[in-house]
Order: sequence, then structure tokens, then C-alpha cells
Amino acid sequence: MLPQGISIHDKGYQWGCEHEDGACGLYKVLRQLDHANFSISTSGFCISTQHPYIGASPDGFVTCDCCGVGIL
Repeated sequence: MLPQGISIHDKGYQWGCEHEDGACGLYKVLRQLDHANFSISTSGFCISTQHPYIGASPDGFVTCDCCGVGIL
């Protein structure tokens, strides 16, 4: 489900969908320069275990030896 007020015909939404993979790829290349063992893994829809009425769909999860785990 899209956020209220956004449609699949929205130009900004379409642009984001078309460029997401490229942006993630470039982010990975840049982070690998200064983060040991940097990797990105894909993610689906995540639901909070503490608050099951809250969910999100991050672009992915990032990990590296120097910073640990994060969200993309």
C-alpha cells in the first residue's frame, strides 16, 4: 500500500522505483571503500515484534565489521 496522497502514477514515486537498484549499487561501491566486509542484503516488509501494528519496508540491511548492522 502506498502512502496517502501518492499514486503509482506519481512522477517522483516512479523515478524512485526506476533508480533504486542503481542507487543501492552505487552506495555499496562507495561504502566498500572505507568499511571492512561491507555488504547489503535485501529485505521484505518488516513488522515490529514489540508493536505488531507498525511495519516498514526498508531498501535493505547493511553490515560491516567496523559499524555492525544498519538499515538502508
